[in-house]
This record gives sequence, structure tokens and C-alpha cells, in this order.
Amino acid sequence: MTDDHSPAFGPLDARAGASTGPNPPDRLSLRDHVVAAEIGAFQHERGREQRLRFNVVVELLPQDRPGDDDVDRILSYDRLTEAIAAELRAERLNLLETLAERVAARILAEPQAARVFLRVEKLDLAPGALGVEIVRDRAAPAAEPAGQGARPVVHLLTTPALPAPAEGPAVLVPPAPFLPL
Repeated sequence: MTDDHSPAFGPLDARAGASTGPNPPDRLSLRDHVVAAEIGAFQHERGREQRLRFNVVVELLPQDRPGDDDVDRILSYDRLTEAIAAELRAERLNLLETLAERVAARILAEPQAARVFLRVEKLDLAPGALGVEIVRDRAAPAAEPAGQGARPVVHLLTTPALPAPAEGPAVLVPPAPFLPL
């Protein structure tokens, strides 16, 4: 474990840059995008707007035609601000976590997006900013529900010898006694 917390508490693009290898992906960033919205679970947050600050870094998939100067072939900054606006218009939310998840999902629906780092903060509730930061990856498999794992291999025992051990769970089924009709 390291004591260097700078990527976690530094600019979002520094955090994104700290998690890459020798061939980092291209990134698109939106910094300090401030909008007003009604959000919050507490009574004092209802019926009033508060400022929210969004910082977004999107890691991009490699382009099939790099250097093509066509705005329709890239993920534009407008798509990031539109994702935020669309989710704020969709419904009133209680949690920044829900808003962050929905904005990230909308951005990852863009064909050029591979991974999104998103920080959203409330600016009017405390002397500092209160917020949440998430990282979502298009390629990350969905978590399996509890109790769901590898499918068991079923072995019908027709001889006294046990089958060779299998990877994962196994079900051993003894032969049914022969019952004449």
C-alpha cells in the first residue's frame, strides 16, 4: 500500500493517467462544468436548486481512421454535457451516486467511449464540495448475482470408480436401482 493519495484527490485526468500502461488511450475531458439542479434526499434540499460540478474524463477506443477531421466521427464535448443535461431532466433524484451511474452509462453508450471517470459534487451544502467519484468500464462484465457462479458438471456414476476431479462444482449422481415393472 502506498501513502501517495495524489491521484485519488487530484484532478480527475491525473487519476485516469495513473491507471494506464505504456500505450495510454486518448482521453476526452470536461472540467468544472457547473449546472444548477434540484437533487438530494434531505428535506432542506427539496424545492430548491443547488450547484453541481461535473468533472469527466472519457478514455476512447482507438479510431479506425485517425486524423480524420470529421466531427461526426468523434465523441464531442457536447455529448458529455448533453448526457448530464438529459439525466438531470429525466427525473428528480435523491442521490449523486444514482446521477453519476446514469450519466456514466449514457456516456458509455457512445460508440467511441471505453471507460469513464466521473466526479459530481454539490457546491452549496458545506464550506467545501461534497461529492462522489466513479469509474465505469464498457468492457467490465456484470457482477454475478449472489449464489451464481460456475455451472456444476453432472457425473452419472456407472462404475465404482469416481470421475477425475473437475474444475468448479460437481454433482455426483449414483445409478438408480433397477425396479422391475
